[in-house]
Amino acid sequence: MKKISTILVFLLGTSFFASAQETLWTGETTPEAITYYDMVGWTKTDPGLAGKYFNFGTAEAISYSSIVDNPQKTGMNKSNKALILKSLMGKSWWPDFFLFSLAAPVSITSTNRYLHILHYRQNLNQGYSVNINKQQTWEDADKGTKRFDGNLEKASQWEDIVIDLVWFKDNAESLKEICVLMDKNWGGGAEDPTDYYFDEVVLNNDPIQRGVTNLLTGEKTPEAITYYDFVEWAIADAAQIPAWYVDFGGGKYTTFVDNPETAGINKTAKSLYMATTKGVDWWGNFLNFRLGTPITITEDTRYLHMFHYREILNNGWSVSLNVNEPLQDADKGKLRFDGNNSATGKWEDIVIDLKYLIDNSVPLEKMCIIVDKDWDGPRDNPATKYYFDEIVLSNDPLQRGVTILAGTDLLNCQDQSQIDALTFDTQNATNTYEIIDNPFTTSTVDSDGKVLKFHKSVDASWWQGMKVSFPGIHMITYGEKQYLHVFVRTDTICNIQLHMIDNADVEHTEMFVYPKDEIDGDWFDLVWDLSSYIAVKAITVRFDVRVDASQNWINNTPARDFYMDDVTLDANPDQRENTSSIGIELSKMAEMLVYSMNKTIYFSLPNASRAYIYDLSGRNVVSQTLNGGSDLNAISVPDNGIYILKVGTKDGKVSTVKIFVK
Repeated sequence: MKKISTILVFLLGTSFFASAQETLWTGETTPEAITYYDMVGWTKTDPGLAGKYFNFGTAEAISYSSIVDNPQKTGMNKSNKALILKSLMGKSWWPDFFLFSLAAPVSITSTNRYLHILHYRQNLNQGYSVNINKQQTWEDADKGTKRFDGNLEKASQWEDIVIDLVWFKDNAESLKEICVLMDKNWGGGAEDPTDYYFDEVVLNNDPIQRGVTNLLTGEKTPEAITYYDFVEWAIADAAQIPAWYVDFGGGKYTTFVDNPETAGINKTAKSLYMATTKGVDWWGNFLNFRLGTPITITEDTRYLHMFHYREILNNGWSVSLNVNEPLQDADKGKLRFDGNNSATGKWEDIVIDLKYLIDNSVPLEKMCIIVDKDWDGPRDNPATKYYFDEIVLSNDPLQRGVTILAGTDLLNCQDQSQIDALTFDTQNATNTYEIIDNPFTTSTVDSDGKVLKFHKSVDASWWQGMKVSFPGIHMITYGEKQYLHVFVRTDTICNIQLHMIDNADVEHTEMFVYPKDEIDGDWFDLVWDLSSYIAVKAITVRFDVRVDASQNWINNTPARDFYMDDVTLDANPDQRENTSSIGIELSKMAEMLVYSMNKTIYFSLPNASRAYIYDLSGRNVVSQTLNGGSDLNAISVPDNGIYILKVGTKDGKVSTVKIFVK
């Protein structure tokens, strides 16, 4: 028994499969199973390829590939050598076919079902297409069986391409050759010249990419997660788990069954299953995953991934780390993560950032999942089925199978195809929204086209605003896609909170003020720097957010119409339209004297009673009651930059000035 425990510790952080691996090509072994690795023979004389790749051979013996030093040994590929191809100019997809041919065919069985290819691309371009047993691409009808299209997540790093050869196993067809379309720019146009590398081509029975730590799959022995059922005290209570869930025998309320949907991102055969028999309470509905041995979390294992499938969405899930029961709100974003799948009947990847464990040197020991977080409801959600699978640790913050969206437009009301692809949620049945003709035809900022009109009802809670979910994620790129812009408009001064859900389902917020009087009620651009985050999958604009004297949120504010338009993510840190064109009329400075030094604004105005300082995004930085008898007032700001100072007097006059703070 002691010897088995030692093996368990050794396996953590590697693969949990016991079967051997079949190596096809490494560049460092003689002989190799793959004996030909170059462009398909017939393409070498095709004018469509001539001059577009570097020839490592001679004019008589053309060779478009060569074995060179590994370009990046600090990542997952530590080998010394790798295979390189160098494109010299932009090229079309035809006949861009690179071929691996085996000296002898390999029969595919359950023990070597998965083909793994380490790949590195200097520029991502349009990605690759891997085709099995054909010296060009298979047709669309063969995608997922004999043709596999994809791209790497990032340029200039090694990643593992994993191909499921189950069709070849089931049809008793041996693996003979692998054809890679280097850049699948089907629509034409030239791709950027780049260097491509391949390495460590192997077959095994592991469906998970190399560089990933497996925790639970249902198809491996042993598993790192050794307990996967509900918390014991809830199982022992006849009014809780036994009353809500199907018992699969022996008081076990989870079991491994056939994967309910292999057409999506999860291709594995088995998955963990549980089924409710009626509506459940959230308390006690605690699914526990516990590791046999705690794992120290590093940057290489920072992100916890879980495939999850819900037959009915109900109220979603909540994941708490290192506990048997859920954590409180104070731990949200650190040790507790709430969310829901975006659609029923499909696998999605839950991603949890374990940064808090790294920062506090705390190992990962276990997880508690509220399977249905029906906090306040009548506990009458319909009976349904839940599945989990492929729980892994990796250094990848992105969801497996996620669509990375291009462009800077997040919501363009003029683009009907984009509108159709977005998901709109008013978060309260009495709230409404519609895309309408812009009613503000005299605006100097936004006067035509379509805009989104949102009606917030008196029945809405403070947080129930206009939520827009994207059909994938928009990556945050410093200096390129960094600043979120949202045009808003309404008929009153109010606080507006922008709420963002990132790629790991963590929520972030930023508060702004809509300064109606200063801009004559025109459109106002809210600007939020998102450079601290990785990607955005949904935003919510929470209009007219209020707090009481005790800083508690106020629900049921007066019903009102709000408008939003032209949501973008770009490199511009400034508000669209400059301050003056947005309509802020700066006061004549005959009465108010203003200057700044050392991050402090000094000003003098007779009978001044109240001062507000805004940054150029409209966010209220400081609000302060003034002593009307003071000759000189001083207010400190957090940073140097341009601010708007608004000062009100006892007789109701308001003076506004823009000032650069040194």
